[in-house]
Amino acid sequence: MSVTAESAISFVLATINAPRHQRITPADLLACLHADQPDSRWRPHIEALLDECSHESVHDLVLANVTTFEALERALDVWGQDGARTAPWIREMAWLTRESDRLRSAGC
Repeated sequence: MSVTAESAISFVLATINAPRHQRITPADLLACLHADQPDSRWRPHIEALLDECSHESVHDLVLANVTTFEALERALDVWGQDGARTAPWIREMAWLTRESDRLRSAGC
C-alpha cells in the first residue's frame, strides 16, 4: 500500500474506530467493502464509514486507489446502507465513473 493510501485509510480508521472497543484493521475494512455478505462484527464500522466519515475522506480513499466508487456502491447494497449520508453521493460518483469509462471506450 502506498504512503498516500496508508494515510487515507488511517484517517478514516481513526474516525471509525474511535468510539468502538473492537478496532477494524485496514485489511478487515477492505474485506468488508468487497464482501458478498455483511459480517455483523463490523456492521458499526461500515455504518460509520458510510454515514460518519466525510465525503472528502471517502473520496481520498478512492483517489489513493484504496477502493473504487463501484466497490463502495456495491457495499451500500451488501450492507443495506442506502440511507447513509454518503450514499447518494457514492451512487452519483459510481455512475459518473461508469459513464466516463463508457465514453472513453467509445473514443469520445
